[in-house]
Amino acid sequence: MSTLKVNTLQNASGGNSIGNVGKIIQVVSTVKKDTASSTVLNDAADPYFFLTLNITPASASNKILIYAYATVGSSGGTTFRYQINRDSTPVDIGDTGDASESRATSGTNIQETWEIANIATMNLDSPSTTSQITYKLGLSNGTSGYTWYINRSSTDGGSQYVRGTSGILLMEVAA
Repeated sequence: MSTLKVNTLQNASGGNSIGNVGKIIQVVSTVKKDTASSTVLNDAADPYFFLTLNITPASASNKILIYAYATVGSSGGTTFRYQINRDSTPVDIGDTGDASESRATSGTNIQETWEIANIATMNLDSPSTTSQITYKLGLSNGTSGYTWYINRSSTDGGSQYVRGTSGILLMEVAA
């Protein structure tokens, strides 16, 4: 067995208090249970934001743990790009690759009208503010001419078809 002995511990800001580091300060959440649809082709840089949630951090050094998920469907073969924004800034998106790829937090592809896909992500954000922040969950689709659906498949009308939910959970973590 090992023993760790120290005279003083300091937090990142130079203070002696490290007792709250890692503790959950507050939790807020929202869930979308109804459905939505659109035939609009949304550019990856301008997703359709369908769910928002506000949080006001207690300290500018605290982090926000984001868990978000969406249930999506399509009337035909298309790619969905999924994006989380803090106000107007994307929180976690892929790199530019060879410049032909769309940048997003995550994505999926749906080929059949009866299919639904669940897309989820977890990110640790450092907003560096004590002002209210709005986190937004958005989708964009990769193929024009198709209708996309939130929380249902294109084929919707019978016990064999599933309706789901989409949501955001935010946790402020003391740093």
